[in-house]
Amino acid sequence: LSRASLALNIEEKFIKEQLLPLASEQSVIMREIEGVRSVYHPSYFYAEAIVAGTLISLAGSNNGEKEKALIKEIEAYEKTKKITLAPNQREAVISAINNGITIITGGPGTGKTTTLDCILHLFRKRGLAISLAAPTGRAAKRMATATGEDAKTIHRLLEYTRLDEGGFVFKRNKDNPLKADVLVVDEASMIDIFLMQALLEGLQKGTRLIFVGDADQLASVGAGNVLGDMIASEAFTTVRLDIIFRQAQESTIITNAHKINNGINPVVNVKGGDFFLDRRANENDICLTVVELVKNRLPNKYGVDPFVDIQVLT
Repeated sequence: LSRASLALNIEEKFIKEQLLPLASEQSVIMREIEGVRSVYHPSYFYAEAIVAGTLISLAGSNNGEKEKALIKEIEAYEKTKKITLAPNQREAVISAINNGITIITGGPGTGKTTTLDCILHLFRKRGLAISLAAPTGRAAKRMATATGEDAKTIHRLLEYTRLDEGGFVFKRNKDNPLKADVLVVDEASMIDIFLMQALLEGLQKGTRLIFVGDADQLASVGAGNVLGDMIASEAFTTVRLDIIFRQAQESTIITNAHKINNGINPVVNVKGGDFFLDRRANENDICLTVVELVKNRLPNKYGVDPFVDIQVLT
């Protein structure tokens, strides 16, 4: 009430007079959970309830494979790839094989893609049907390149279709679920509450879910801090990858991302680095500098194509 009063510049008593009739006719839903009183729009309330219930149901299944046998399989994979997984990467692999839901999170350069590659290798050995998805086309494309498997946007995976009478619908739903034993979702921080509801309603019972993402990266455009809330709930096995690998340490972009997350000033303009800050005092100078960077400096220095390899965010 106090927050609504402040936002709307209306006395609390007038808001209260309207709120109770709205609640009585279910136009809003009021709940008190662990001492926190909340007012929901019904569509968000039911989406959260469906998502929470379905996640708990999916998380309940446990495959129960013996850890010693799994470690031997991981060691064989490491030998083939000539790499050594970090202890928490191994933990993530074992969890993904054994649990109904696993969340793998961590900043850039912490080995999420390598971990996922090992997980997929073990699932393939077991002959399981695997689907890969991400919230955006760019993320799906990157996922496909990294894993060598077909990856789709969540909308394409769920067959998002325009209806003749207008509007859109997901053809994959509880009456027509996806035939997948395992679903891996990358860049999971970008999933909003309604997309998560649609995704979960499109899965058959017993599908294993692996969410890969960084709760500190891009949030969803729509409402709902889904990945962050799932991690905070501690209801699901979450493995946090926190070792920055040597190759990634050579990138000042990656090391600065971790510095910023830890409240440390980034290191900029290091010779041989890849993180540069150009300060300009006014809009005209900024524009001229961007044009000069795109047209001459970056192509000359890195041999890139300005029309394909450079992106300007403004």
